[in-house]
Amino acid sequence: AESLRALAELRTIVVLTGRRTSPHEWLQRYDLDQYIEEIVVNDTDLKSPHFKLQMIEALRPSEHVDDDGRTAQLLAQANTVGTRVFLCDWPRNRGVGYSRSVTRTSGLHGVVEALR
Repeated sequence: AESLRALAELRTIVVLTGRRTSPHEWLQRYDLDQYIEEIVVNDTDLKSPHFKLQMIEALRPSEHVDDDGRTAQLLAQANTVGTRVFLCDWPRNRGVGYSRSVTRTSGLHGVVEALR
């Protein structure tokens, strides 16, 4: 919650989910919805990584944070709008060679530190 609050002080936060359901109730339950400007849910036939790429191209954010290595790699290589891609460092995405334009981070706290 603290990292999300700090991030909201630096940026407008849009949750981009490749899932077909909204995380709004979960965010609300933990009182995190107050930091979120918008939630964009995948209402297309695209799989999550390609949906996120399409939305990155449409929304043109400065940064994108993801926890899926394949998605981060696709976004870093294919986005044409120059969005900086952060990848949360989880055990399942370690030991994989990612594009040099993927910034590994310990999570939202690491993103906040990088943006400061």
